[in-house]
Amino acid sequence: MIARASRFIFASLIVSFVFPVTAGANRPSLRENRVQLDIRDEPDPSDTQSCHRMGQLEISYRNEESGSPRIGVIVTDPRGRRIGYDPVASKTWQELPQADAFVDCDENGEELRNCQATIQICGPVSGAYKLQVVAAANARYSLRVVGTSAEIIDRRGVRVTGSHAEISDISIERRSRDPLIMKYYREPGVKIQLSRDESRIARNQKP
Repeated sequence: MIARASRFIFASLIVSFVFPVTAGANRPSLRENRVQLDIRDEPDPSDTQSCHRMGQLEISYRNEESGSPRIGVIVTDPRGRRIGYDPVASKTWQELPQADAFVDCDENGEELRNCQATIQICGPVSGAYKLQVVAAANARYSLRVVGTSAEIIDRRGVRVTGSHAEISDISIERRSRDPLIMKYYREPGVKIQLSRDESRIARNQKP
């Protein structure tokens, strides 16, 4: 009987999942993007109730192979704060004021299936985010970003924009790092952009 596993925070992955590593890392398959800084004077959220008023982001990813997760993702916001998990270094980050990270898997006895990791950011600041996909083993991964803008109330009522972008079935080699760039802005009408190696690979789509 297959049962839904409880959520594992990234810190628990260090204990729960052990990946084989070898000496000598492969070169990253992609060149790092040079991102022009666009740091705005926007307040951080003080609690999770701010998510609806200030906007939110959800970054979910999975590898296509069964078993324990083979990849992790480190997200760096425009102010240089990180959240995520590096399965090669067995290291976690949580430097954002209101954010959460967890992994959901299906269990069949001792076997894990359909594992998906999620990073949720409440009240994300505007600008370019660096996403680094890190592989502990050869894998193929998919990644999806869903976001909503901050709420604006005017004579027309409440305005908010939702959008998403995604990539799928991307090959990544053991111990390599795949850099992505995501652009998000709080104001309504501006949709999420996701790019890889300075070429857009996922166009904005409404949820």
